Amino acid sequence: MSFFSKEYLFPDDIEILENKIILTNREVLYKDVISLKVFSTSSTTSINFVSMGTDVESKLTIFLSSNEKINIKIKSFKQWGPFKNKKNLKKFHSAFVFYDFIEAKTFANRVKNFLIKSNKDVFFRYNDLFFLKNKKITRTNGDQVAAFDINQYEISRDYKKITFKKIKNKSFKEFFFPNFEIDLSTDEDVFLHLMRDYMGLSFKSYNYKF
Repeated sequence: MSFFSKEYLFPDDIEILENKIILTNREVLYKDVISLKVFSTSSTTSINFVSMGTDVESKLTIFLSSNEKINIKIKSFKQWGPFKNKKNLKKFHSAFVFYDFIEAKTFANRVKNFLIKSNKDVFFRYNDLFFLKNKKITRTNGDQVAAFDINQYEISRDYKKITFKKIKNKSFKEFFFPNFEIDLSTDEDVFLHLMRDYMGLSFKSYNYKF
């Protein structure tokens, strides 16, 4: 395992300051963060068919401008033990409060990382997809995969994803056209911001499962 591939625990290994987070063996400045990825799962504990509550386990990956990545496992508040009284951490009582804070601190940098200024036809790039000014979505090889066109697609937002369902017509080819999904586990806040401010598109609020 390389030095920087260690998985840190929140709150055990982390101190949060105004311009950086301090880990057990290094510091991370918010201005050096270019992308965030979050993954959450939930599990319910039952005894004799009686629910004892639901636990949420979340993992945050921080991508830096130096091409490094830092993995943080976020413990649920009831697992904090003595760390509940750790300095500056009491307000971060859930994974989402902590994640929202990191999102806000790194937002401007991450927006810049998405924008494409070298191509006049492209608004921004998200993973391996280009979002064009004509509202088409293509892969890096130029193949179109979907479009923000309600006459062609039913577009819905779910937990960490957007689905494009082709509106069927009499074309045999389009009848078997598969749904296209965009995984939003990486920089969802930036993606939705760009949809709204650059393309004039927005989605209704979605209540997350966790």
